[in-house]
Amino acid sequence: MSWAGSILNVVSAVSGVAGGVADGQASEAERAYSAKVARENAKTVGEQSTMRQEAMRRESDQLLGAQRAAIAESGTGTGGSNALVAAQDAALAELDALTERYEGRLKMAEYDNQAALLSAERVSGMQQLFGKRGLGRFSTINREWETLRSGNPLDGLGWTSAGTGKGRGW
Repeated sequence: MSWAGSILNVVSAVSGVAGGVADGQASEAERAYSAKVARENAKTVGEQSTMRQEAMRRESDQLLGAQRAAIAESGTGTGGSNALVAAQDAALAELDALTERYEGRLKMAEYDNQAALLSAERVSGMQQLFGKRGLGRFSTINREWETLRSGNPLDGLGWTSAGTGKGRGW
């Protein structure tokens, strides 16, 4: 009757593996979806950043044009301090646009890293289910199967028959 316990262990291990496979597949699907969303978010952030950068440049071009028109209307000329103020304003406007670009790239990298991490976790989840050598929970099934085949219920526990001098032969 000791084989009945081994059979129950095999059945338990098989149902554990089946549940693990289902959990692993659900977890993998969730991580795959999350990675896809993160990649799409990175693309969206990049496009939004480019649009804001272009809008900032258009706005600064309009303001600098209005500034040049005001200088020309005043009759003070485009040299001296007027030229310095215009150059400084143009440089600051470009710096604002480049800052927007940099912040967008940082946010894109954050989403890309998140997607890469989720993709790596998908692989890790499957390795966790099947183990590093592809066995994982299947090793329990294999051990119980070998116990049933050998006919010695103690083999699965690492024990041997009495009097052999190996293991715990009592």
